[in-house]
Amino acid sequence: INTIRDINKKFSITKDDIIIGIAGPAFDLSVYDIFGTLSLGAKLVLPKRNRQIYIEYLVKLLDDEKVTIWNSTPAVMQMLVSYLQTHKKADLSLRKVLLSGDWIPVTLPTELYKILPNVEMISLGGATEASIWSIFYRIEKGETFEKSIPYGKPLANQRFYILNERMEECPDMVSGELFISGKGVAKGYWNDPQKTKERFIPDPKVPGEMMYATGDIGRYLKSGDIEFLGREDY
Repeated sequence: INTIRDINKKFSITKDDIIIGIAGPAFDLSVYDIFGTLSLGAKLVLPKRNRQIYIEYLVKLLDDEKVTIWNSTPAVMQMLVSYLQTHKKADLSLRKVLLSGDWIPVTLPTELYKILPNVEMISLGGATEASIWSIFYRIEKGETFEKSIPYGKPLANQRFYILNERMEECPDMVSGELFISGKGVAKGYWNDPQKTKERFIPDPKVPGEMMYATGDIGRYLKSGDIEFLGREDY
């Protein structure tokens, strides 16, 4: 509920929006598609089963239904952009593009804004164990990136720590493991107390609360944004 409310408020999503549900119901991105629309009374357009990544079909659906909100992994958006670069552009109504679940290619924002100049592109991240999304970064038109797009700053009522092996906070530009705390952190893994004990540990700053050890590596940039550097275990 915390995540859904914050996404809707932060990105001005309303009952008049139309969201396309590209993610299958077994993939956690679908949680926002379903409950984000239900919480607003907005409209959810579901592609025909097993056709979610047929781009020509999706473009027609986007056009016919006047879809305004897109939520997917970067790979599917890259497929859409590549299609629109080589085909006649439909009169798309997209105004927000939410991307998460994997690295966003650094060239994708420029390519997307060239095709759809009025859209807003947002990077989201986090962990299923912390209610899917815990961090965001608005990708502004005209921004360019060399190595990666910043992971960003925490969503409302959520906290990120970057800690070293001694569980001490890392200074700016020094890498460490990412921990997520605040609203949304799960109680643990179902029927797996050992794994729960390994990954869900007490928050050092907030007595009585737990934080989730993501296994992700990151560092603070001078801007205050977090840069995602990969996994500790690959």
